[in-house]
Amino acid sequence: MLHLIARIIDELGLSSAKTQYDARSGTATITGIKDGVRCTTTLRPDTPDFDKKVKHSTTIGREAAIEQVKELYRQGYRQVDIAEMLDISQSTVSTYIHK
Repeated sequence: MLHLIARIIDELGLSSAKTQYDARSGTATITGIKDGVRCTTTLRPDTPDFDKKVKHSTTIGREAAIEQVKELYRQGYRQVDIAEMLDISQSTVSTYIHK
């Protein structure tokens, strides 16, 4: 899994990449910056080749950040995990979820 994550970070050209792995669900999330845009890629083992979804967030606007937070929350991530992935406070995550 680590080799796959490193390859994806390299292929996407992400800088300042952070990864998070949820052993319970087998889901890995990679967050990084590409061309000034924060991107989050989610890898799930529910397909043979892992499902990849790229979302853009905070550096392109507040509305995009709110949508990204809501999407990660729908995927089952805890508020504290979302805050860590996106480098925002847990209270901001809570605010965005309830908008």
